[in-house]
Amino acid sequence: MIVCRKTESLLGKVFVSLAVVFLTLFVTSSYALQLDFQRRYQLLEAERQFAREEFAEARESFQQLAESAGSGAESAALLARAAVALGHQEEQFEAAMQEASELEHEPSKIYAIISLMALQSDWSGIVERFGEVTVEEWEEVRLPARPRGSEEELRTLFFIKRGRAFEQTGNYERAEQDLAAAADLAVSRSPRARPGLLTVLNSLAELRARRLDDAEGAFEAYKRIAEEGTGRGKALYLRAALRAARYLREQERYDEAIEMLKLMNPESRPAGGYWYGTGMLEFGRIYRAAGKQEEAEKTYAKILERPNVDTRYITSAARSRAEVLAEAGKTKQALDTYRALLEREDIDDAVRERAKAAIKELETEE
Repeated sequence: MIVCRKTESLLGKVFVSLAVVFLTLFVTSSYALQLDFQRRYQLLEAERQFAREEFAEARESFQQLAESAGSGAESAALLARAAVALGHQEEQFEAAMQEASELEHEPSKIYAIISLMALQSDWSGIVERFGEVTVEEWEEVRLPARPRGSEEELRTLFFIKRGRAFEQTGNYERAEQDLAAAADLAVSRSPRARPGLLTVLNSLAELRARRLDDAEGAFEAYKRIAEEGTGRGKALYLRAALRAARYLREQERYDEAIEMLKLMNPESRPAGGYWYGTGMLEFGRIYRAAGKQEEAEKTYAKILERPNVDTRYITSAARSRAEVLAEAGKTKQALDTYRALLEREDIDDAVRERAKAAIKELETEE
Protein backbone atom coordinates (compact mmCIF):
# COMPACT_ATOMS: atom_id res chain seq x y z
CA MET A 1 0.00 0.00 0.00
CA ILE A 2 2.80 2.40 0.95
CA VAL A 3 4.64 1.54 -2.27
CA CYS A 4 1.52 2.28 -4.29
CA ARG A 5 1.04 5.65 -2.62
CA LYS A 6 4.68 6.58 -3.21
CA THR A 7 4.36 5.54 -6.83
CA GLU A 8 1.16 7.58 -7.25
CA SER A 9 2.84 10.56 -5.58
CA LEU A 10 5.87 10.25 -7.86
CA LEU A 11 3.66 9.99 -10.95
CA GLY A 12 1.72 13.00 -9.79
CA LYS A 13 4.89 15.04 -9.43
CA VAL A 14 6.10 13.92 -12.85
CA PHE A 15 2.75 14.87 -14.37
CA VAL A 16 2.82 18.29 -12.72
CA SER A 17 6.40 18.84 -13.86
CA LEU A 18 5.56 17.89 -17.44
CA ALA A 19 2.50 20.13 -17.34
CA VAL A 20 4.62 23.04 -16.13
CA VAL A 21 7.20 22.40 -18.86
CA PHE A 22 4.47 22.16 -21.51
CA LEU A 23 2.77 25.35 -20.34
CA THR A 24 6.11 27.15 -20.23
CA LEU A 25 6.94 26.05 -23.77
CA PHE A 26 3.44 26.94 -24.95
CA VAL A 27 3.54 30.40 -23.40
CA THR A 28 7.08 30.99 -24.65
CA SER A 29 6.28 29.86 -28.19
CA SER A 30 3.03 31.85 -28.20
CA TYR A 31 4.95 34.93 -27.08
CA ALA A 32 7.54 34.32 -29.79
CA LEU A 33 4.80 33.96 -32.39
CA GLN A 34 3.17 37.13 -31.11
CA LEU A 35 6.45 39.01 -31.39
CA ASP A 36 7.02 37.60 -34.87
CA PHE A 37 3.53 38.65 -35.96
CA GLN A 38 4.01 42.11 -34.45
CA ARG A 39 7.33 42.56 -36.24
CA ARG A 40 5.90 41.42 -39.54
CA TYR A 41 3.04 43.86 -39.11
CA GLN A 42 5.51 46.67 -38.42
CA LEU A 43 7.53 45.74 -41.51
CA LEU A 44 4.41 45.66 -43.63
CA GLU A 45 3.30 49.03 -42.28
CA ALA A 46 6.69 50.51 -43.13
CA GLU A 47 6.32 49.27 -46.70
CA ARG A 48 2.81 50.66 -46.86
CA GLN A 49 4.19 54.03 -45.80
CA PHE A 50 6.73 53.78 -48.60
CA ALA A 51 4.00 52.85 -51.11
CA ARG A 52 1.92 55.84 -49.98
CA GLU A 53 5.00 58.03 -50.60
CA GLU A 54 5.25 58.82 -46.89
CA PHE A 55 9.00 58.56 -47.24
CA ALA A 56 10.00 60.37 -44.03
CA GLU A 57 7.73 58.12 -41.97
CA ALA A 58 8.93 55.00 -43.80
CA ARG A 59 12.56 55.95 -43.23
CA GLU A 60 11.99 56.33 -39.49
CA SER A 61 10.13 53.01 -39.33
CA PHE A 62 12.92 51.15 -41.12
CA GLN A 63 15.53 52.69 -38.86
CA GLN A 64 13.61 51.67 -35.73
CA LEU A 65 13.18 48.14 -37.03
CA ALA A 66 16.88 47.93 -37.84
CA GLU A 67 17.71 48.54 -34.16
CA SER A 68 15.82 45.39 -33.14
CA ALA A 69 16.87 43.22 -36.09
CA GLY A 70 17.84 39.62 -35.43
CA SER A 71 21.15 39.82 -37.30
CA GLY A 72 23.61 42.33 -38.65
CA ALA A 73 22.66 41.46 -42.22
CA GLU A 74 18.96 42.04 -41.55
CA SER A 75 19.74 45.32 -39.81
CA ALA A 76 21.86 46.47 -42.76
CA ALA A 77 19.10 45.54 -45.23
CA LEU A 78 16.62 47.63 -43.27
CA LEU A 79 19.04 50.55 -43.11
CA ALA A 80 19.50 50.22 -46.86
CA ARG A 81 15.74 50.48 -47.26
CA ALA A 82 15.79 53.55 -45.00
CA ALA A 83 18.46 55.13 -47.21
CA VAL A 84 16.32 54.50 -50.29
CA ALA A 85 13.36 56.16 -48.53
CA LEU A 86 15.58 59.14 -47.76
CA GLY A 87 16.60 59.36 -51.41
CA HIS A 88 12.95 59.75 -52.43
CA GLN A 89 12.65 62.88 -50.33
CA GLU A 90 13.23 66.19 -52.06
CA GLU A 91 16.86 67.38 -52.07
CA GLN A 92 17.97 64.39 -49.98
CA PHE A 93 19.55 62.26 -52.70
CA GLU A 94 23.18 63.04 -51.86
CA ALA A 95 22.59 62.36 -48.16
CA ALA A 96 20.96 59.07 -49.05
CA MET A 97 23.90 58.06 -51.24
CA GLN A 98 26.27 58.88 -48.38
CA GLU A 99 24.28 56.68 -45.97
CA ALA A 100 24.20 53.87 -48.51
CA SER A 101 27.95 54.08 -49.10
CA GLU A 102 28.66 53.81 -45.37
CA LEU A 103 26.89 50.46 -44.98
CA GLU A 104 29.45 47.76 -44.22
CA HIS A 105 27.29 44.86 -45.41
CA GLU A 106 28.16 44.66 -49.11
CA PRO A 107 24.87 43.24 -50.51
CA SER A 108 22.81 45.85 -48.62
CA LYS A 109 25.17 48.61 -49.74
CA ILE A 110 24.93 47.59 -53.39
CA TYR A 111 21.14 47.22 -53.19
CA ALA A 112 20.78 50.73 -51.74
CA ILE A 113 23.18 52.37 -54.20
CA ILE A 114 21.77 50.67 -57.28
CA SER A 115 18.20 51.52 -56.17
CA LEU A 116 19.13 55.17 -55.72
CA MET A 117 20.88 55.30 -59.08
CA ALA A 118 17.80 53.76 -60.71
CA LEU A 119 15.71 56.47 -59.04
CA GLN A 120 17.82 58.98 -60.99
CA SER A 121 17.61 56.85 -64.17
CA ASP A 122 21.39 56.59 -64.16
CA TRP A 123 21.33 53.38 -66.18
CA SER A 124 24.75 53.78 -67.77
CA GLY A 125 26.22 54.50 -64.34
CA ILE A 126 24.71 51.28 -62.97
CA VAL A 127 26.18 49.26 -65.83
CA GLU A 128 29.60 50.88 -65.47
CA ARG A 129 29.72 50.40 -61.70
CA PHE A 130 27.93 47.09 -61.22
CA GLY A 131 28.00 45.41 -64.64
CA GLU A 132 30.55 42.78 -63.60
CA VAL A 133 29.42 42.24 -60.00
CA THR A 134 28.75 38.60 -59.10
CA VAL A 135 26.34 37.64 -56.32
CA GLU A 136 26.92 33.91 -55.90
CA GLU A 137 28.62 34.41 -52.54
CA TRP A 138 25.95 36.74 -51.16
CA GLU A 139 24.11 35.31 -48.18
CA GLU A 140 20.33 35.13 -48.33
CA VAL A 141 19.00 38.40 -46.94
CA ARG A 142 15.36 39.25 -47.47
CA LEU A 143 13.73 42.63 -47.42
CA PRO A 144 10.40 43.20 -45.66
CA ALA A 145 7.14 41.97 -47.12
CA ARG A 146 5.68 44.38 -49.65
CA PRO A 147 1.95 45.27 -49.53
CA ARG A 148 1.25 43.28 -52.70
CA GLY A 149 4.56 41.55 -53.20
CA SER A 150 6.91 39.11 -51.57
CA GLU A 151 9.82 38.95 -49.19
CA GLU A 152 12.48 39.34 -51.86
CA GLU A 153 16.15 38.53 -51.57
CA LEU A 154 18.68 41.27 -52.16
CA ARG A 155 20.15 39.09 -54.92
CA THR A 156 16.79 38.98 -56.73
CA LEU A 157 16.33 42.72 -56.48
CA PHE A 158 19.89 43.32 -57.67
CA PHE A 159 19.28 41.27 -60.83
CA ILE A 160 16.00 43.11 -61.47
CA LYS A 161 17.60 46.56 -61.15
CA ARG A 162 20.69 45.68 -63.18
CA GLY A 163 18.61 43.92 -65.80
CA ARG A 164 16.60 47.10 -66.21
CA ALA A 165 19.84 49.07 -66.61
CA PHE A 166 21.15 46.67 -69.27
CA GLU A 167 17.86 46.95 -71.16
CA GLN A 168 17.87 50.74 -71.02
CA THR A 169 21.43 50.85 -72.35
CA GLY A 170 20.70 48.43 -75.20
CA ASN A 171 22.45 45.31 -73.90
CA TYR A 172 19.41 43.08 -74.27
CA GLU A 173 21.26 39.77 -73.96
CA ARG A 174 22.68 40.72 -70.55
CA ALA A 175 19.28 42.09 -69.55
CA GLU A 176 17.71 38.73 -70.38
CA GLN A 177 20.35 36.89 -68.33
CA ASP A 178 19.67 39.03 -65.27
CA LEU A 179 15.89 38.81 -65.49
CA ALA A 180 16.08 35.04 -66.00
CA ALA A 181 18.33 34.80 -62.94
CA ALA A 182 15.84 36.87 -60.92
CA ALA A 183 12.99 34.60 -61.99
CA ASP A 184 14.94 31.49 -61.03
CA LEU A 185 15.64 32.93 -57.58
CA ALA A 186 12.01 33.96 -57.07
CA VAL A 187 10.48 30.68 -58.23
CA SER A 188 11.56 28.73 -55.15
CA ARG A 189 9.95 31.12 -52.70
CA SER A 190 6.72 30.74 -50.75
CA PRO A 191 3.29 31.57 -52.25
CA ARG A 192 3.85 35.19 -51.17
CA ALA A 193 6.63 35.34 -53.74
CA ARG A 194 4.30 34.75 -56.67
CA PRO A 195 3.29 38.37 -57.37
CA GLY A 196 6.96 39.32 -57.56
CA LEU A 197 7.74 36.29 -59.70
CA LEU A 198 4.93 37.03 -62.15
CA THR A 199 6.16 40.61 -62.57
CA VAL A 200 9.72 39.47 -63.30
CA LEU A 201 8.52 36.84 -65.77
CA ASN A 202 6.36 39.43 -67.53
CA SER A 203 9.35 41.75 -67.91
CA LEU A 204 11.36 38.83 -69.27
CA ALA A 205 8.61 37.92 -71.75
CA GLU A 206 8.27 41.53 -72.96
CA LEU A 207 12.03 41.83 -73.39
CA ARG A 208 12.21 38.65 -75.46
CA ALA A 209 9.23 39.63 -77.60
CA ARG A 210 10.07 43.30 -78.21
CA ARG A 211 13.86 43.41 -78.14
CA LEU A 212 15.17 39.94 -78.93
CA ASP A 213 12.54 38.79 -81.43
CA ASP A 214 12.35 35.54 -79.47
CA ALA A 215 8.71 34.46 -79.75
CA GLU A 216 9.38 31.02 -78.30
CA GLY A 217 11.28 32.43 -75.32
CA ALA A 218 8.48 34.93 -74.68
CA PHE A 219 5.96 32.09 -74.84
CA GLU A 220 7.89 30.10 -72.24
CA ALA A 221 7.78 33.06 -69.85
CA TYR A 222 4.08 33.69 -70.48
CA LYS A 223 3.38 30.00 -69.96
CA ARG A 224 5.12 30.08 -66.58
CA ILE A 225 3.02 33.07 -65.56
CA ALA A 226 -0.18 31.30 -66.60
CA GLU A 227 0.78 28.14 -64.71
CA GLU A 228 1.97 29.98 -61.59
CA GLY A 229 -1.02 32.29 -61.48
CA THR A 230 -3.79 29.73 -61.89
CA GLY A 231 -6.90 30.90 -60.06
CA ARG A 232 -5.87 34.54 -59.93
CA GLY A 233 -7.96 37.25 -61.55
CA LYS A 234 -5.05 39.59 -62.14
CA ALA A 235 -4.51 41.24 -65.51
CA LEU A 236 -0.90 40.04 -65.64
CA TYR A 237 -1.94 36.40 -65.42
CA LEU A 238 -4.89 36.74 -67.81
CA ARG A 239 -2.79 38.51 -70.45
CA ALA A 240 -0.07 35.87 -70.19
CA ALA A 241 -2.53 33.01 -70.67
CA LEU A 242 -4.06 34.78 -73.68
CA ARG A 243 -0.70 35.49 -75.32
CA ALA A 244 0.56 31.96 -74.69
CA ALA A 245 -2.62 30.57 -76.28
CA ARG A 246 -2.16 32.80 -79.33
CA TYR A 247 1.41 31.60 -79.77
CA LEU A 248 0.28 27.97 -79.59
CA ARG A 249 -2.45 28.65 -82.19
CA GLU A 250 0.10 30.22 -84.53
CA GLN A 251 2.26 27.11 -84.08
CA GLU A 252 -0.79 24.94 -84.92
CA ARG A 253 -0.67 23.36 -81.48
CA TYR A 254 -4.42 23.67 -81.13
CA ASP A 255 -5.14 21.25 -78.30
CA GLU A 256 -2.47 22.92 -76.15
CA ALA A 257 -3.84 26.34 -77.07
CA ILE A 258 -7.32 25.37 -75.91
CA GLU A 259 -5.99 24.02 -72.59
CA MET A 260 -3.95 27.17 -72.07
CA LEU A 261 -6.94 29.41 -72.73
CA LYS A 262 -9.04 27.38 -70.30
CA LEU A 263 -6.69 28.60 -67.55
CA MET A 264 -7.91 32.09 -68.35
CA ASN A 265 -11.57 30.93 -68.20
CA PRO A 266 -13.00 33.89 -70.17
CA GLU A 267 -16.63 32.82 -69.71
CA SER A 268 -16.31 33.58 -66.00
CA ARG A 269 -15.27 37.19 -66.70
CA PRO A 270 -17.68 40.17 -66.78
CA ALA A 271 -19.52 40.33 -70.11
CA GLY A 272 -18.68 43.95 -70.76
CA GLY A 273 -14.98 43.53 -70.07
CA TYR A 274 -11.90 43.07 -72.22
CA TRP A 275 -11.00 39.61 -70.94
CA TYR A 276 -14.38 38.10 -71.79
CA GLY A 277 -14.46 39.47 -75.32
CA THR A 278 -10.85 38.79 -76.31
CA GLY A 279 -10.78 35.40 -74.61
CA MET A 280 -13.96 34.13 -76.25
CA LEU A 281 -12.92 35.43 -79.68
CA GLU A 282 -9.58 33.66 -79.28
CA PHE A 283 -11.42 30.41 -78.51
CA GLY A 284 -13.30 30.90 -81.77
CA ARG A 285 -10.09 31.50 -83.73
CA ILE A 286 -8.45 28.39 -82.31
CA TYR A 287 -11.47 26.23 -83.15
CA ARG A 288 -11.63 27.63 -86.69
CA ALA A 289 -7.91 27.10 -87.26
CA ALA A 290 -8.22 23.55 -85.94
CA GLY A 291 -11.08 22.83 -88.36
CA LYS A 292 -13.64 22.56 -85.56
CA GLN A 293 -16.23 24.75 -87.26
CA GLU A 294 -19.16 23.68 -85.12
CA GLU A 295 -17.35 24.56 -81.87
CA ALA A 296 -16.28 27.89 -83.38
CA GLU A 297 -19.86 28.75 -84.43
CA LYS A 298 -21.18 27.90 -80.95
CA THR A 299 -18.51 30.07 -79.34
CA TYR A 300 -19.43 33.08 -81.48
CA ALA A 301 -23.13 32.45 -80.79
CA LYS A 302 -22.45 32.57 -77.04
CA ILE A 303 -20.92 36.03 -77.43
CA LEU A 304 -23.92 37.26 -79.44
CA GLU A 305 -26.45 35.81 -76.99
CA ARG A 306 -24.88 37.14 -73.79
CA PRO A 307 -26.24 40.52 -72.59
CA ASN A 308 -24.03 43.59 -72.08
CA VAL A 309 -21.13 42.47 -74.28
CA ASP A 310 -19.03 45.33 -75.67
CA THR A 311 -20.05 46.33 -79.22
CA ARG A 312 -16.61 45.66 -80.73
CA TYR A 313 -16.77 42.02 -79.65
CA ILE A 314 -20.36 41.69 -80.88
CA THR A 315 -19.26 42.99 -84.28
CA SER A 316 -16.30 40.59 -84.53
CA ALA A 317 -18.35 37.65 -83.29
CA ALA A 318 -21.20 38.31 -85.75
CA ARG A 319 -18.86 38.60 -88.73
CA SER A 320 -16.90 35.50 -87.74
CA ARG A 321 -20.05 33.45 -87.06
CA ALA A 322 -21.49 34.43 -90.42
CA GLU A 323 -18.26 33.43 -92.16
CA VAL A 324 -18.22 30.04 -90.42
CA LEU A 325 -21.86 29.40 -91.33
CA ALA A 326 -21.27 30.43 -94.95
CA GLU A 327 -18.23 28.14 -95.18
CA ALA A 328 -20.40 25.29 -93.88
CA GLY A 329 -23.00 25.99 -96.59
CA LYS A 330 -25.55 27.40 -94.13
CA THR A 331 -26.19 30.51 -96.18
CA LYS A 332 -29.60 31.37 -94.67
CA GLN A 333 -28.23 31.32 -91.13
CA ALA A 334 -25.25 33.40 -92.24
CA LEU A 335 -27.59 35.98 -93.78
CA ASP A 336 -29.71 36.04 -90.61
CA THR A 337 -26.57 36.75 -88.56
CA TYR A 338 -25.55 39.70 -90.76
CA ARG A 339 -29.11 41.09 -90.81
CA ALA A 340 -29.30 40.90 -87.04
CA LEU A 341 -26.05 42.85 -86.90
CA LEU A 342 -27.51 45.57 -89.16
CA GLU A 343 -30.45 45.98 -86.79
CA ARG A 344 -28.15 47.09 -84.02
CA GLU A 345 -27.91 50.85 -83.47
CA ASP A 346 -24.46 50.77 -81.87
CA ILE A 347 -22.35 49.69 -84.87
CA ASP A 348 -20.33 52.17 -86.92
CA ASP A 349 -20.77 52.95 -90.62
CA ALA A 350 -17.75 50.90 -91.72
CA VAL A 351 -19.11 47.76 -90.05
CA ARG A 352 -22.56 48.43 -91.50
CA GLU A 353 -21.17 48.74 -95.03
CA ARG A 354 -19.12 45.54 -94.73
CA ALA A 355 -22.20 43.68 -93.50
CA LYS A 356 -24.28 44.96 -96.41
CA ALA A 357 -21.58 43.89 -98.88
CA ALA A 358 -21.43 40.43 -97.31
CA ILE A 359 -25.22 40.11 -97.48
CA LYS A 360 -25.21 41.08 -101.15
CA GLU A 361 -22.53 38.50 -101.91
CA LEU A 362 -24.34 35.76 -100.00
CA GLU A 363 -27.68 36.57 -101.67
CA THR A 364 -25.97 36.15 -105.04
CA GLU A 365 -24.71 32.71 -104.00
CA GLU A 366 -28.02 31.64 -102.47
